[in-house]
Amino acid sequence: MSPYRFISARCALVVVWAIFWAASLQAQASARTRGATQSGVYLVFPFESAGASPRLEWLGEGLEELTIQSLSASGQQVYSHAGRTTELERNGLPFSAKLSRASMLRVAQDLDADFVIFGSFTSDGKSLTIESRVLRTDPLMLLPSVRETGPLDSLMEMQSKLVWRLLSENDKAYRPTLADFSKGSALCVWMPSNTTSAACWQ
Repeated sequence: MSPYRFISARCALVVVWAIFWAASLQAQASARTRGATQSGVYLVFPFESAGASPRLEWLGEGLEELTIQSLSASGQQVYSHAGRTTELERNGLPFSAKLSRASMLRVAQDLDADFVIFGSFTSDGKSLTIESRVLRTDPLMLLPSVRETGPLDSLMEMQSKLVWRLLSENDKAYRPTLADFSKGSALCVWMPSNTTSAACWQ
């Protein structure tokens, strides 16, 4: 069995566990969300591969969607993947285009978004490193990068911690702890396939 199929099998087990816990976590997440701050609207772009196997290219949009799900579940206002691609098409850009920071900023300003989240990832097939940053649109400010590294099959845990750290850095008044944020985040598993797909519960 290839390592990629083994990882997918382990992720599938997480999905089974998530089904049984999703209902109780939804109620807990709603209560925590009332204590979260909403400091603006977020726009998330796909994460770029900075040295990963072509078989892991699906992680680019996978991390984008997982970030959107986590932000939404934590009470933040965030544009959907479809909202971003629609704006790109309106500007004559393919939805998969790799944009400069200036182009990301222009798209965000057109959408009246307050914050842009973008990032990159690297993997040797066993471990995964994710790096991300927040770009404020007004006043213009690029916040320090946040990085998480761990086993490839701990993708959800790493991504959840990464988003929590981004929110904490962006808003010093952000109150939820990492434990609360992780429990309230969307339960999603992304599987490599010919088209990016996901199983999610909130």
